[in-house]
Amino acid sequence: MKKKLSFLMLCFAMLFYDLFSAVTGSAYAYGADTGTNVQTIVFSVSHETDTSLSCGVPVSFTIVPEGTYYDAKYMLQSVKLDHDLVGDYSGWINDPSYSSYQESPDFTFTFYASGTYEMDFYMMARTSADGTYSFKKVTETVTIEDPDYLSVEAVADKVADECKAKGFTTDFEKALWLHDWLLDKCTYDNSYVYCGAEGALCRGLGKCESYYAAYKMLLSRVGIESKRVTGNSHVWNMAKLDGNWYQIDATWDDNGYSSLDDWQSHLYFGLTDELMQAAHSEHTSLTGYTCDSYTDNYFIKTGEIKEWSDPFAVAIKEKIEAGEDTFTLSVNSTWPKSYNNILYPLVAYDLSTRDWSDTDGNALSLSAAYENNTLVCELSATALLTKETPTDVKLSAASFTYNGKTQRPAITVKNNAGATLTKGVDYTISYSSGCKNVGSYKAVISFVGNYEGTVTKTFKIVPKGTSISAISGRKKGFYVKWKKQSTQTKGYQIRYSTKSSMTNAKIKTIAKVGTLSKTVTKLSGKKKYYVQVRTYKKIGSTVYYSGWSSKKAVTTKN
Repeated sequence: MKKKLSFLMLCFAMLFYDLFSAVTGSAYAYGADTGTNVQTIVFSVSHETDTSLSCGVPVSFTIVPEGTYYDAKYMLQSVKLDHDLVGDYSGWINDPSYSSYQESPDFTFTFYASGTYEMDFYMMARTSADGTYSFKKVTETVTIEDPDYLSVEAVADKVADECKAKGFTTDFEKALWLHDWLLDKCTYDNSYVYCGAEGALCRGLGKCESYYAAYKMLLSRVGIESKRVTGNSHVWNMAKLDGNWYQIDATWDDNGYSSLDDWQSHLYFGLTDELMQAAHSEHTSLTGYTCDSYTDNYFIKTGEIKEWSDPFAVAIKEKIEAGEDTFTLSVNSTWPKSYNNILYPLVAYDLSTRDWSDTDGNALSLSAAYENNTLVCELSATALLTKETPTDVKLSAASFTYNGKTQRPAITVKNNAGATLTKGVDYTISYSSGCKNVGSYKAVISFVGNYEGTVTKTFKIVPKGTSISAISGRKKGFYVKWKKQSTQTKGYQIRYSTKSSMTNAKIKTIAKVGTLSKTVTKLSGKKKYYVQVRTYKKIGSTVYYSGWSSKKAVTTKN
């Protein structure tokens, strides 16, 4: 079992480390702050200039004392990197509780990300042969800009963009892809040194704090809320997937001996509070963030749980045929108890949500629970339920203006009781391909779970509009000119009216996209007209129009 050390423990360790000299009888004193008999140590840190620093290779640092000292010892205690992870992460690259003093003033550190670092160097020495020890800390700021090594934020952005490009439509898909990317990228640091997002994202080495911090950064970039969870000197994530909260422990999924194709690498993805407590006994539910849904559990969502539950389904059918309604089924597993306590409650859940019937075709419901290598089962008669097909389906918009990008409306679905349904739980959405150029598109809402049937909604993308650039009166007419708009456009229309409300307006069509002006004649002289223009594109028998431009007023001449 890998050792996991919580970030809070690190903070206490560092605090104790800095203040231990305050204990009565200590042979040491901490700088000038802890006593009147302490003389201040002065030193500087030398290294290459920032412009010559590179990532991926060791960089040398040397503590240079200024003055004469006795029994001097030196330490590079911590390296910190500021990045945009909000909330509960301090930015440490290394765990300072594993730093120690050494005889040599020379140090090396290898950077794996561009950015600005704060490095805390310590010197401990006597200022006289028989004096007490003094301590001094100097923080050295180092900035590295290496084009071959992205910053932590840039790496997170790049990975998130790769995830978005996959076209995933559910939080489950996004979170799973990022989880698997992280496991493929990072190796658990058995030296317990690297504890930040930099370790997992850039260095490829880190302990549980690294996995947690990196996963939090990635999830936030694809719009998934997550929180920090601790227990048993360990830290992991909880994430809100498709409307429900789930426990996800990427560190424990990265066990070091199974590949991403093995089920062990997803054992801790999408757990309830109860299941996570089977792995981490100190875990308790966070108030307001209860994890009690099985929907986005990896094994349930992918259907892989059937590899374990299908053999029990055969045995249950035999029990039904024998007329038994209460029975137990033995679980013969060679896996550790900690694995069984997660896997087989999922088996029980899967079996309990299946459709069962007796030999006469009457519907049955199954209640199954896992207890000590045993599935405890109880069957009872149940009435057949008629599933509802919701009809209250609304699009956030039925029309979009062409912008060169894919555009799809958000969809809100309510059941007949008026309750808002959850995407990924109660329904899925599939859109027509493209959804980028001018045209009509469909969104098909397919109901699942407690609902059934499909509803199809249509939406369209219309051409980008244009605007009037010049207008002037002519003899019993007017001249109008507009800005060119050729992308996804086949022509223009002009409408004009003597009323600002544009009632009873007349329309002229210009079929060539390269024609950018028009003189309208045979109008009344000395009459005020209001004029607008718009673009259009015809596809088959359907014409798609942009919105009308702002009105311009013009007065005709005699």
